[in-house]
Amino acid sequence: MSRIYFEYTKNTLLEYPDYFMSAFFVATAVMLVSIRDVFANLASVPEHNLSDIFNFLFVAMRDTSWILQALLAGFVLRVAFSGVRKVQKNMKFDWFATKRFRY
Repeated sequence: MSRIYFEYTKNTLLEYPDYFMSAFFVATAVMLVSIRDVFANLASVPEHNLSDIFNFLFVAMRDTSWILQALLAGFVLRVAFSGVRKVQKNMKFDWFATKRFRY
C-alpha cells in the first residue's frame, strides 16, 4: 500500500510542481522568519512613502539567513519563468485564422 501512496505522490508532484514549490517556500519561510518581529518593524514604516517601504523590504531581505534568500530567489525566478512561458503561449495566435468557429 505504501508503494501506491509513493507512486501517487510522485505523479502528483511531477504534474503540479508549482503548487508544491509554493507550499515548500511558505512552510520554510514561516519556520525561518519571526512574524512577530516583522509586524513590530512594519509598524515603524510610514504608510504613504513607497521609498521607505522599499528600503524596509530591502533591509529585511538583506538581514535574513542565506537559506531564505536562496529560497526567495528561486521562488521569484520560478514564478517569472512560469509567467513568461504562459505569456508566450497565449501570444501565439493566428491573426489570419482560416478556421471557422463552431458552436
